[in-house]
Amino acid sequence: MADSLDRLFSAVQEARERSPSASRTSKLFRDGVQKMAKKLAEEAVEVGLDAVLMNRESVILESADMLYHLAVIWVECGVTPDDVKAEIDRRVSEAANNLSLQALLEKRPASLNAEERHRVALGRAVARQRDRRVGLGHVQAVRIVRAMDNPHVSIIAHPTGRLIGQRAPYDLDFGRIAAAAAERRCRLEINAAPGRLDLDDVHALAAKEAKALIAISTDAHAPAFLEWMRFGVDQARRGWLERGDVVNTLPLSKLRKSLRH
Repeated sequence: MADSLDRLFSAVQEARERSPSASRTSKLFRDGVQKMAKKLAEEAVEVGLDAVLMNRESVILESADMLYHLAVIWVECGVTPDDVKAEIDRRVSEAANNLSLQALLEKRPASLNAEERHRVALGRAVARQRDRRVGLGHVQAVRIVRAMDNPHVSIIAHPTGRLIGQRAPYDLDFGRIAAAAAERRCRLEINAAPGRLDLDDVHALAAKEAKALIAISTDAHAPAFLEWMRFGVDQARRGWLERGDVVNTLPLSKLRKSLRH
């Protein structure tokens, strides 16, 4: 895979330098980075849609298209495959050396990354755990509660970390998380993406019983995915949630105020 990406990157780089007028790649560079970004986003959406439909062959084809447009973006932005590989290696090493993570988390307060700091500028932040390793449910519970201790955090995204058909929910002390969310007035998300549906109905009901509020989100990375909201609403209904349990039902002015605690 790495060799293929290197060859693809080199081919795009050479096409830019040769700049033949009829070249598809040359046209992308002439159109500018906004056009490049739009094409990359379109291909990513196609991959996502085909994944939802479990269309393996289409996922392969669209992934190849997406990687081509990603290589174009890399060349335009001065990024090389080695830069990306170095970042991947850094993350792998960090994960491998993270054996004392729980002890560290007990001592270290939750902090916001750069993306979250931008959201704070808008008066709200969504926190999510990103450790994809299995068997660390106890660590995730510590992370989630500590994230809620941060006064800027309004919502915990896809709290149990499940991916349907790929990864089971973390073995969390969900009662502790729901109680902490209610106490801190932090909302727990029902992520409506068909591959997540997290929280599930059982956890949604547990959150309701703990008097924790729910926020339903589409996890949309493109306008087409906004239609997923109905899946989140159905999930809330399966968990016996009512209007007063879901912040989405608030008038806009009250919702904004609510998300600022």
